[in-house]
Amino acid sequence: MYIPHFIKMLIVIVLLFFNNQADCRMIVESGSKNAIMYKVIGEFIGVSSAGTHLYFCSRKDATNILKHFTDKHTINSRVLNFKLSSNEIIASFLQPQITEIFLDLTCRSGIQFLVQSFQHFNSSYRWLLWTNNYNQTIDHLNPARILVDSAVTVAVASEDETIVYDLYKMHYSTPFTVTKLKLWPATGTSINFGMPKPRNNFMGTVIKASVVARFLNYSQDNIIELMLDPSYMPGMDAKRRFHLRMFIYLAEHYNFTPSYKFARTWGIPTKNGSFIGMIGQLQRNETEISAVYTIFSVPRSAVIDYVLAVTYAKGSILFLQPKLLGTYKALVVPLQPIVWVAILVISIVTIISFKVVGRCKELWSDSTLMVVATIAQQGGPDMENLSKRLWHLAALNFAFFITLYYNIAILSGLLLPAPNAIQNMDQLLASNLKFGVETEPYIRNDAESNDELSVRLRAKMAKSKLSNKVYFDSDEGLELVRRGGFAFYNLVTDSYAKIRDKYTEAEVCSLTEIDKFSKTHIGPIVQNNGPYKELFRRSILLMKENGMIKNQFKFWVASKPECIWKQEKFTIGTRALTIAFSVLLIGLFVSGIVFILEVRNFRKKRKQVVFYSKELSLLSQKILP
Repeated sequence: MYIPHFIKMLIVIVLLFFNNQADCRMIVESGSKNAIMYKVIGEFIGVSSAGTHLYFCSRKDATNILKHFTDKHTINSRVLNFKLSSNEIIASFLQPQITEIFLDLTCRSGIQFLVQSFQHFNSSYRWLLWTNNYNQTIDHLNPARILVDSAVTVAVASEDETIVYDLYKMHYSTPFTVTKLKLWPATGTSINFGMPKPRNNFMGTVIKASVVARFLNYSQDNIIELMLDPSYMPGMDAKRRFHLRMFIYLAEHYNFTPSYKFARTWGIPTKNGSFIGMIGQLQRNETEISAVYTIFSVPRSAVIDYVLAVTYAKGSILFLQPKLLGTYKALVVPLQPIVWVAILVISIVTIISFKVVGRCKELWSDSTLMVVATIAQQGGPDMENLSKRLWHLAALNFAFFITLYYNIAILSGLLLPAPNAIQNMDQLLASNLKFGVETEPYIRNDAESNDELSVRLRAKMAKSKLSNKVYFDSDEGLELVRRGGFAFYNLVTDSYAKIRDKYTEAEVCSLTEIDKFSKTHIGPIVQNNGPYKELFRRSILLMKENGMIKNQFKFWVASKPECIWKQEKFTIGTRALTIAFSVLLIGLFVSGIVFILEVRNFRKKRKQVVFYSKELSLLSQKILP
């Protein structure tokens, strides 16, 4: 039968109208049934929903939630099934800092998704779990990583009401701390019960901590008490003792009991990617936090997590500035080599001139002595001819000006502080100083690295190593520095106490440090993906703000010794007079040899005189009757 086209259009419009009415009734009925769920989700999502994932057991709920929030939020709503993996919620740099997750636990696939997500309950996620069985949900959550840094809200729904809880554990070994936050009745307004409990009391829970004591004997039973006693081996392991004191304050603030595990090193990587020392203890979950601080480095960050930078470490090369005054070079350096050569040449020419002007009547020794006396400004003997006097006057004037500038150079070296001869790394490597490296593992590893500066440093050490030795402990290296002519690469901040006790004021003022690497931050570390990073960070920041860290650092760790300059009497030692003594001894030796030759010559001549005397006597007896 033929039906007009306009009638067909009318029938379609009527059918669409009744279908829309049915959908609306279905939405209203569904909304009245799950209205509380949508309200709880609305509060959970908050203002910004970037990075929000919603997982429902019902397709209808997954669709309806989009109709409620699409106009204000951009969310990812999914229907749970057994093929769905929790890998899609893994945080990455492409996602927001915190990912919000709603999970419906009223079906088996929701429980399965929960079990797969046990390691994702850290500070990067906020969870809202919807369930109708509180006890069963708590049993499922017991193995999960729900600790002090977790943000987990559980909404328990029933026919009459829905109750919202906040839950967490202070430690793996403690039960859940559960706080009732809100009640949503089926009809009426919601009731707020208050804020979640503060997460700052471990109630005496034992937390395992790593301690590094490089020089102290940690096999003693009371080593912790000894480390906290400033009168016990003062200055030894000073920084570690300061770190331990701050860790004790942290334990008191959060009311936990430390259990210590000792190590000799902070962390040395092995070929298989694992670490030994304190880093290895945290990597193997033998401890949960470090009671002492360590240097921040990229390789370590792959297996542990840094809490906060508290202080710094600095690797520098220590040495005393080379001094010429007080050494055998002090009498030579004021004049340049070319000036000494000129003086020598002029002296020889003057000796020859005196010999010529004197018409060869004088001996060479007399001319030489006259030139030496002229240079020493001691005058000379009486001279007969005018030409010799004029030449001697010119030589005296020449010697006067040379001696004047020479004495001024010596005097300025005594009165004025000389500028440092070595001021940067290039000058240091080009100097004549011998080099050594501290046996500290971090410094040793840095010296053995392949960067350009380390390669140059090793080449310098190979040419100038002391007694076929390159690595020295702290005490031995600092003693060699104090003697002079030695440069020592070490953790300089750990050496200040020893320098203050062993070096004189003059040595402290001459001490120079050139950084091989700039200040490197150090701080406590925790297990990778551990729960205590943010909690302990807040407490350490509080201690920094109220001055506790600064005061304790000054108490335990020595600061750089200051150069207190004051004018003191200057004394010349035998080393500075080496040239004078050498000239005297050489003169004594030469004069002794000449004296022996003169004695032999005198005896020989005397024998000849005696012989000729006897011959004359015999001859006279023959001639005279």
